[in-house]
Amino acid sequence: MIKSKKEIDRMASAAAYAINVNSYNVMQVFEDAFYESEDAFYERMYYLNKLFAYCYISSDNVGAWSETIDDFIMDGMDLSVMNPREVAIFKNLPDNVTIYRGADKKEAKEGYGISWSLCPKVAKRFAFNHRNHKGETENRTVHKLTIPKHFISCYFGSRKEKEVLISSDWLAGELK
Repeated sequence: MIKSKKEIDRMASAAAYAINVNSYNVMQVFEDAFYESEDAFYERMYYLNKLFAYCYISSDNVGAWSETIDDFIMDGMDLSVMNPREVAIFKNLPDNVTIYRGADKKEAKEGYGISWSLCPKVAKRFAFNHRNHKGETENRTVHKLTIPKHFISCYFGSRKEKEVLISSDWLAGELK
């Protein structure tokens, strides 16, 4: 039985915010659904896109799930992962996009993460004022890159971070 989009949205939200799920393990909810789901294809992909969005924006630990995220981006992420406002922003990005990431300086040599911002102030906050790095300055920086739009997988604006996810294909090519 095909469920309505509204019902699927409620299911995804409930799964992401279940008992014993927190910001460090919420991506496990997505990973379990992604690798184990046997629902009808339409239902499964719409549900997984919504579940991914809920889990991703609730997670403080996405780096630990980079392989699962890469698999999902390659296997079926589509525009339904974003809300209508985010889709509009995503579609209106220029052909070449300047992105920012607040992180450790060594990322430039060892490999960037997939989460970036369109806003340098947000990246600066992550570099120097994020709860995990507050007060650290010596090894922290704001990375700035300009990349082709087609390497951006999606845009999330719900946390006011103007966040974009970068394709691992681009990241692999950039480090060569």
